[in-house]
Amino acid sequence: MHLVNYDYNEYTDEIAVKENITLKIFADNTKEWKAVYISPDFYVPQILSTTNDSGYVNMMIPRLEVYGIVILTTDENDKLPTVLITNPSDGETVHGKLSIQTDAKDDIGISKVEFYIDGQKLSEEPGNQTCHQYEFRWDSNSYSDGNHKIKVIAYDIFNQTNYHEISVTLANIPPAIGLNKTQFVFGAIANGTSPNPQSFMIRNSGGGTLNWLITDDQNWLSLSPISGTNLGFI
Repeated sequence: MHLVNYDYNEYTDEIAVKENITLKIFADNTKEWKAVYISPDFYVPQILSTTNDSGYVNMMIPRLEVYGIVILTTDENDKLPTVLITNPSDGETVHGKLSIQTDAKDDIGISKVEFYIDGQKLSEEPGNQTCHQYEFRWDSNSYSDGNHKIKVIAYDIFNQTNYHEISVTLANIPPAIGLNKTQFVFGAIANGTSPNPQSFMIRNSGGGTLNWLITDDQNWLSLSPISGTNLGFI
């Protein structure tokens, strides 16, 4: 790329551009002159690194707009963006409307962040250089209970990407207590021997996880165990 009409008196090497510069670009393949504008990128201040080659100024820039069309160029040493899902945690059981939160950063700038559920893109958030946190509200009520994948892809201004993916267990059906017996009949004689013990089963007839606790209301009753998770025999 050869740029001309570059004013050394106003802009020198490694000086951040404060306003648009009107230049001309010489296209070697067409031998045509094109009027172009180099605009300071709104993500970070732009640094112009220049060298002089046979009377032309060769300028490496991270962002170039030609007639309003952004042409992105990248350095092979440019770092990939980083992205981390901070909520929910990998393996967590979730339900209802869920806040998916992520942290995305890049050494030059983030252009956008995409949110996927089971491979389907549900949201795209523009880059924000004043805050690295991004959020998407996922209404999971229309999804079946079970395992689902949450994936977030971050793009830098050179369209380089990185991603983070986790798995969550969806449990929108609430837990519910299920019993195989609802009453007991004990035959006992006063001052006689105690009747044989009886048992019943407690289980989770809904979704999610059922944590149960049993207490007795008579001093002649004895229960074991008195607590458990999901299925239990008392």
